[in-house]
Amino acid sequence: MYNNSEVKTIDSIVSTILFSQNVGNIILNFTEKLGKEGTLGLFINGEKLDELTAEFRKKGILTGNYAWVDFSSEYLVRDFNAELTHCFAEVFFANRAFYEEDMERVLKQVIPVLEGPEGAHQLFYWLFDYASRVSNVFIQALESFYAEHPMEETNYMSYITAAIPGVVKATPKSAIWEITKKRTLFKVYWGCIFNELPFETCYNSMFKGAVATPSGYSKDQVHSEVYHLFRLLMLDEVFTKITKVRERTARNISDEIVQIYWHRKTFVYALFVKAFFWVLMDDTIRAQAMNNIENHDVAMPASYNNGFGNLPS
Repeated sequence: MYNNSEVKTIDSIVSTILFSQNVGNIILNFTEKLGKEGTLGLFINGEKLDELTAEFRKKGILTGNYAWVDFSSEYLVRDFNAELTHCFAEVFFANRAFYEEDMERVLKQVIPVLEGPEGAHQLFYWLFDYASRVSNVFIQALESFYAEHPMEETNYMSYITAAIPGVVKATPKSAIWEITKKRTLFKVYWGCIFNELPFETCYNSMFKGAVATPSGYSKDQVHSEVYHLFRLLMLDEVFTKITKVRERTARNISDEIVQIYWHRKTFVYALFVKAFFWVLMDDTIRAQAMNNIENHDVAMPASYNNGFGNLPS
C-alpha cells in the first residue's frame, strides 16, 4: 500500500520501472512491436539516421558540445523505449500507480488503447515529441557548425529531414500517380479501414471540437483534406510493396491495403493521425496568414497526456 509520506516523482517512478523486470519488459515489448510494424519508422528512419550521423561526424559537425550524440539504428528501439518509459511514468504518476502490480494493471489498460484508434493521437504525440527533440539536437549542431564556418555553402538539412521524417510535412510521392490514375484509384476498396479511423477523436483533440477551424474551414472540409492525405500516405506504403507500375491495379492495391491494415493496425492509425496533424498545421498557417488566431494553443495539443485522465481501478 502506498505510504503518503513517500514522495513520488516521475524520476523515482522511472527508477521503479527500470528495476521491475515485468513492467520494463511489457514496455519494451510494446516498443519492439511498434518498431517491427513500422510505426517508429514514421518518425525516425534508422538507415537514414546512420547516414546522417556518419556524414555529420565526417564533416566535423558533431564535435564539441555535440560529440556525445550517438543516435543510430542500432539504438533506435532502445532510445524510443527510454522515451516511452518516461511517458508511461507520467501516466503512472497521474494514476498513483507507484508499485509494480499497480503499474502492470495500468499498462494492461493503457497499451490496448494506444494500439487502437482511440489512443492513436496520444501515441503520435509521444513519438512526435521525441522525434522533434532528436531533430533539434542535429539542427542545433548544424547551426553551431554554420556559425563557425560562415563560408560553408553545403546544405546539410536534407540529411536531417530524411532521417527524421516525422517532423517534416508529409509530401506523398503517390500524388502524381493519383493525378494520372484517377480511374484506378476510384476502384480501390478502402471500406475495411475507413470506418475504423479515429476522425472524431482527432478532431476533438486537435480542433477542440469547434464547429469551424481557426482558418474558417468546416468539419467536412477537414474531413476531406485528412482522408485525401491519408489515402496518399497509404498508397506510398502500398507502393513500397507493389513496386512494378503494371502491377498497381485496383485489385492488387486493395488487397495490399487490407493486408497492411489487418497486420499493422497501430501503424495505420498512426499514419491517419499524421495526416490529421499536417492538416492541422496547414490550417494554423492559413489562420496566421489571415491574422485570425486568438488562441495559439491550437498549434499543438495542450498536454501530451490528454485522453487518459484517471484510469478505473
